[in-house]
Amino acid sequence: PRAIGSDDVRALGALMLAAYQGTVDDEGESEADAVAEVERTMGGGYGPLLNDCSFAAEEGDRIVGASMTTLFESDPFLTYLVVDPEMKRRGIGTFLIVASGNALLSAGYTRLDLFVTEANGPAVNLYRKLGFQVVDRVTEPPRAP
Repeated sequence: PRAIGSDDVRALGALMLAAYQGTVDDEGESEADAVAEVERTMGGGYGPLLNDCSFAAEEGDRIVGASMTTLFESDPFLTYLVVDPEMKRRGIGTFLIVASGNALLSAGYTRLDLFVTEANGPAVNLYRKLGFQVVDRVTEPPRAP
């Protein structure tokens, strides 16, 4: 994999939109919404982006998967793992999580947190296969102040 950078924002937004469309996590976002979410993530909206631990997987000149890891409340957080729907079940998600995990270990971190929608069976299965454990459940979204 290679590190993601600011030049990747549009491609990552398009990838994010494609990865979520038609899934349990689809909230009707537009490509502009997805690009804005990538900009928010890369700009520190969920804590500083850990550049050395956030990667893109490519096929040719096209990004087909990405991991975006931030430092959220002092712990590494897998903010996004997205894979092109045409490329699912080829090990790209596993590859990216392992790459991020190894980079985190090299940087001195010993844990990686994430949120996943329990109804997203493929993602839940991937995280379980890689040894992630449920430590907390959120049953309803936080209320606006």
